[in-house]
Amino acid sequence: MGSAARRLLTLAMTRSDFADYLGLTIETVSGTPSQLRAEGLIKIPTPNDVMILACGTSEQLAGRVG
Repeated sequence: MGSAARRLLTLAMTRSDFADYLGLTIETVSGTPSQLRAEGLIKIPTPNDVMILACGTSEQLAGRVG
């Protein structure tokens, strides 16, 4: 399997579903992916797919959460 295939995530829920599940607004849920896309860390080829472009940076960001 190529590295691009390992970085493509298919989301089973829509942004609206995520917002409902987390008790947040759609704007809040959409803000972070939009920021990550603007910074060149992810690409969103379809509404349900997210491609991680900078794995090392993503791991550093995940380490800051929690």
